[in-house]
Amino acid sequence: MRMMTLVRVFLVSLIAISAFAGPAPAQPVEVTISPDSLLNGLNESDRAQVRDALQFWLRALRAAEDPDRVVTIRGQLLRLALKYPNETYQSFFAQEGAKVLGAIFRDRPETLRQHKEVNLAMVFAELPTVAARHAYREMVFHPNGGVRYLGWRGYRRIRTDILAEGGESAEQFYKLLEKAAAEEDSPIVAEELFAVLTPPAFTATPLPPEALARMRARLLNILGQAWSHWCRVVLRGSAVPMQSLQAGMGAFRRTAAVMGDDADARKAVVQSLANMVWCASKTYLDAQAAGEAAETNEELLLELETALRAISGLDLSPLAARLGTNAPENKDPRMVRVAALEWIESLRKPFGIEDPKDRFAPADGPPATQPGPTT
Repeated sequence: MRMMTLVRVFLVSLIAISAFAGPAPAQPVEVTISPDSLLNGLNESDRAQVRDALQFWLRALRAAEDPDRVVTIRGQLLRLALKYPNETYQSFFAQEGAKVLGAIFRDRPETLRQHKEVNLAMVFAELPTVAARHAYREMVFHPNGGVRYLGWRGYRRIRTDILAEGGESAEQFYKLLEKAAAEEDSPIVAEELFAVLTPPAFTATPLPPEALARMRARLLNILGQAWSHWCRVVLRGSAVPMQSLQAGMGAFRRTAAVMGDDADARKAVVQSLANMVWCASKTYLDAQAAGEAAETNEELLLELETALRAISGLDLSPLAARLGTNAPENKDPRMVRVAALEWIESLRKPFGIEDPKDRFAPADGPPATQPGPTT
């Protein structure tokens, strides 16, 4: 079954590449769509115009050998994408573009390839309508981290519209989010993913309170899954930019504010932050024992304590008492670990959280593998 899937992916890629492998036409195609078509749907002639114009500029982009030329072509593609602020038109543009996003530059030399991929993605990230989802589905799992970042930035604008549709559309989006939460290994891309996963205060299309509550709960659950992934990365001792972890903590703080008195939501938020306290303090202890620097984990632990104080309402500062001073004796890693565990124990009764050790303590066996590329 897997071999058949690989063969299918190869054939789709080959078709996409061959469609744009020839030389570009001498002149670009000027698209002209009648008001009637924009109102009632594109006819075959309209679709052919859009397809030909898109192919012209995509061929030109494939052939470009200068970074400035790439940027110029991006401008032409964006002009084409936004020529008609119409859902039907932009939906067709996005669908046609999605067919080639993953493969159009795959056979190109490494030089300029990533630059071209990102510039093409920037065009689709600017589409202001739900129609852009066709392109974003391809972008958020692209090998190029810059393309994935732009895909999530685009999704951030339309996520509530998709989820408000309910039914199969919403379910497909939730599954896409779950897959990304488990797989995304770029901290910078994760910042945008955290933003997409932050439950909204409201939706453009009003929803019944029960439906809005279910949406928020589902997003919070997936946010917790994504955060658990980064807990494990921190636990392995891998460096993660503080900015990315702050984005995650910010998502939890906004979630707590949006979901107000929802006890289950507050418990889930507190649990996620406590999980990172456990992992970061364990790594701090292990790093100091190995004679390695752990300044990033000090900052992380202090930020986590600030977030927990705000969300839980508990007036505790055991980590600040240890790490908020330059006195070396106060930063004894064993005592920092004790301070972290004090936080976790203090949260267990009022919020009913589980001991993070049960989920994150390394099992007996070979050491965990390091995360993949963090582009």
